[in-house]
Amino acid sequence: GKGTLFNPVGKLTPTDPTVRSPVADDRYLGAWSVDGHLLVGNMQRITVHWRPLFRPSVLLIDPVPLPGYVVFGEPEYPGTTFSEGNYGVHYEVFSPLLDLSLYWFQGYHHWPGIRFESVELDGERLSPVELRLRQKAYRISMAGADFSIPLGSWIFRMEGAWQHTQKYVADKEYLPLSELSYLGELERAGSWWTVVAGYHGKHIIDYFTAEAQPTLTTGEDMMTALLKEGVVPTADAVDQLIRDQVSAFNRLYNAQLREFYHTLFVHLRAGWLNDRLEVEFPLVFQMSTEEWMIRPEIAYNPGSGI
Repeated sequence: GKGTLFNPVGKLTPTDPTVRSPVADDRYLGAWSVDGHLLVGNMQRITVHWRPLFRPSVLLIDPVPLPGYVVFGEPEYPGTTFSEGNYGVHYEVFSPLLDLSLYWFQGYHHWPGIRFESVELDGERLSPVELRLRQKAYRISMAGADFSIPLGSWIFRMEGAWQHTQKYVADKEYLPLSELSYLGELERAGSWWTVVAGYHGKHIIDYFTAEAQPTLTTGEDMMTALLKEGVVPTADAVDQLIRDQVSAFNRLYNAQLREFYHTLFVHLRAGWLNDRLEVEFPLVFQMSTEEWMIRPEIAYNPGSGI
């Protein structure tokens, strides 16, 4: 049972030997797609997109410590029929005054959800023997629009998107809630520098507080919680509590534990020596959780292609 997972930089790294991962070795492969473009005059373009095969992204659960009793079964992924494909339409307008695009998508989300299968407990110690989970793909509908307006050395951009999944059902803990995302940003370019600053927000539609803590583990503390609530720890009660925990973990992964999310960001870039020497300074501040990220970068490009 030694599994492999993708780390943030995209390299395969071994995980803890006690963790059995569902990730296959070929997940880094690309995806097949067919695109058709129609130019309408000099300033409009319509693109139709079809992706016949589902190629999931890899869930980044490597940093999450999972005990040995957590087992992932074979993922539930769709087949290769036309009805299981992904479809999209993208309409674009290009003009000296503004750039505008509208888009619509119907198909599978690029990463799957985690589904609860079953749990086996030690009857005497009430400790878990095996907790079986499974990755399951789900379909979404998405519509969005964006535009950008140049004003001299400034560029103003706005974007909004609506993502819809079917309404919450207690036994479908792998499904996220529907959401609205919106973004606004300003860009200013100089002779050797560029700065981008903006705001990104998200509203979770039909939001409700998670029923449990977001975790993929269980143990004696779970039984203690049931007893404190006056619930008899029957098989159905235990299953429902674990299902609620997995649901909360999926919501954590999709950033849906809060009704609203607010993020501020700024990105500074400078280049010298004909952009052979580049310096980048991105800063992101998540206002809702008071988390921040900074990732300065210095790059030297000695020659073309190097």
